[in-house]
Amino acid sequence: MSAYPSSIKSFTAKTDFIDDVLAAHVNDIQNEVMAIETELGTLPKGSAADVKARIEAVESRLADLETGWIADGATWTYASATTFTVSGDVQARFPKGTKIKLTQSSTVKYFYAIGTSYGGGVTTVTITGGSDYTLANAAITANYRSYQAAPQGFPQRFNFTPVWTNLTVGNGANTGVFSIDNNALTFQASFTFGSTSSIGTAPFMTAPVLNGGLNGIIGFAELRDTGTANYVGITVINANNIYPQLQNASGTYLTYSNLTATTPHTWAATDIININGVYLI
Repeated sequence: MSAYPSSIKSFTAKTDFIDDVLAAHVNDIQNEVMAIETELGTLPKGSAADVKARIEAVESRLADLETGWIADGATWTYASATTFTVSGDVQARFPKGTKIKLTQSSTVKYFYAIGTSYGGGVTTVTITGGSDYTLANAAITANYRSYQAAPQGFPQRFNFTPVWTNLTVGNGANTGVFSIDNNALTFQASFTFGSTSSIGTAPFMTAPVLNGGLNGIIGFAELRDTGTANYVGITVINANNIYPQLQNASGTYLTYSNLTATTPHTWAATDIININGVYLI
């Protein structure tokens, strides 16, 4: 019977021409070797070069998991400012909302994966970093992905510059932020009118990421006649257009309608449109 693995076997050193080596001595060694083999099992190195390399790889992966990041291991290749490619069909590794961390020219960058496609033997991953990060035409190193809510270092939100139709930004202040949880995008946008800003009928903002869900009400709007009144509205998405809408309480039931240059008030410098919402990408 072997001592291992419940304890470490001790052996007595033998001296040539003095000690007798008996069958029991050899049997003890065989028993311990067999116990080690049984404990390790067959092919304990797996696909690694040796057992040591496999253990080091596991330790490295555990260290990554503590930070919330998984080292992808595959080569990512720049394709455009918003896409990179990976050899093979690896779409399952990049569901919408996957968090991305990579390094280019010693700069760490963060993105969300917002889509994938496969063709010609490669997977193309579409990403967004809002206006904070852009993929450069350079080598990609230290590439990681994460499915956790808050992996180490990942921004809580990304900035974006809203693109408006039927609203002239001029010298107004135009800002927005968004975050993605799984495939749900949450955003806030704010526009403060400047002296050269103007508004037409039914202004709308282009969605920061393509809408992948249904059309309808997705949030609230604050329509501020600065220094005079604040009006409560709603935010509606239709395809990839996001509309701040005015609520009307004149009838039996509450309805909503488009903004115009004079509703709910005559828009002027320092007036504000704040909108927010959540939609599926």
